[in-house]
Amino acid sequence: MTTMILSAALFLLVQPAAWARDAGELDRSAARVERFDIDAEGNGFKLLGDFEGTTIIFKVYDSSGATAGGLKLPSRYSNYRGEIASYRIARFLGVTIFPATVPKSLDAATAARLAAILEAKAFRTDRDDHHQRAIKTKEENRLAALRTLRGETGVEGCFKEWVENIQFVSEIGTRSALGAHPVMKYLKAGGPLPPEGAARLKQCTYLMSEKGCFSGEIEWRRLARDISDMMLVDALAGNLDRFPGGNVHMRSLDGVRKKVKGGVRFPRVEILALDNGATFMGPSPRNLDDLTGRSAPALRVERFAAGRHAKLREMKVLLDQDPAAAREKFFLNSFEDSGGRVIDMLEQLSENVDAALAYLEKNAASHGPRAVLP
Repeated sequence: MTTMILSAALFLLVQPAAWARDAGELDRSAARVERFDIDAEGNGFKLLGDFEGTTIIFKVYDSSGATAGGLKLPSRYSNYRGEIASYRIARFLGVTIFPATVPKSLDAATAARLAAILEAKAFRTDRDDHHQRAIKTKEENRLAALRTLRGETGVEGCFKEWVENIQFVSEIGTRSALGAHPVMKYLKAGGPLPPEGAARLKQCTYLMSEKGCFSGEIEWRRLARDISDMMLVDALAGNLDRFPGGNVHMRSLDGVRKKVKGGVRFPRVEILALDNGATFMGPSPRNLDDLTGRSAPALRVERFAAGRHAKLREMKVLLDQDPAAAREKFFLNSFEDSGGRVIDMLEQLSENVDAALAYLEKNAASHGPRAVLP
């Protein structure tokens, strides 16, 4: 390929009184990043460090020094196309917790700048702690990215929305933790509806650049909807890496953070589905099994936000009747993975939509209005 395809987005601007991100604001954010010039001479790039993911990510600054986004270079375990497709699928369904992501091109001069940065940084592979495997993978990805950036035919990657004031939340970040969390009872059709009031999420970390404990409040109704939405989109995209512990985040809705003893408090938060690279990597039942409870009954989702079922039907019609339009709309390319397999994203999404829709149809027939979140 002769161009570098990137996905991009800028900061989130949310009204202080809101408990959820406004869809119109998300669309405006996406429009802003459509206009962002990734190849502008005044842009700056900073390579993120050891504990900031195993993929190669650059923090990107515009000519004024403001953060513009995160440039994520391809790796063996991350599919930039899936990042874009996950956002587009979520937006089609009416879900607003996936970062706005749009394709862009990177010219040869910018690729050369990134290669120079990577040449100057090697990640240690001689660690003797439990992070050694992850750092080794990151070094392998650095070398692979260098080879790609130097290639005559160009490279592909993804440039994602940079969101300030976020923190991963391990209490809902693994399958076992989420299954045991009180929110899951509100996602069972026979269970109670989410109550008034807010849940408190908390995470303490001593590895990341800002150490301490982070907390935030989220309406129970919002938390239930966010988890339901995240698991539905992940099932459609075949996300293999949502629940290792650090890939479910909370974000401050109004950008406010208050320093408190021992850490930081975000007054109002929502869930952020930030990392969507391990998607569309071949057929896998794992995420559909989470949604339907086949992997663990505690994870079964039986309640969905109003309108999700109808939009899923609409998606199926588009996939069946106009696959070319669906391929363009959702950024569903065919590509060869690191093992030489040809992955057809359109085919995978079609299969996942069929399976998810069959589940939602059966669920709606069994539970009626109890299958809809307030």
